[in-house]
Amino acid sequence: MEITCGEAPYLVSHYNATTVKIIPLKQRIGLLDHKLRVVKENSNNETDWLTWSKREFFESIYGF
Repeated sequence: MEITCGEAPYLVSHYNATTVKIIPLKQRIGLLDHKLRVVKENSNNETDWLTWSKREFFESIYGF
């Protein structure tokens, strides 16, 4: 578990902090970005995607 101040870019990387340019979805490197990309690649339908996305988001990433 990591304590941070601000946006927690290690979870989701929306933009490059030095250039302030938006990072395209396929190039994002945050932990949640990666997990959701893997869920998308391995889901066959919307129900599976929703089930595993909620699990990855709410049940496996902790912070405060």
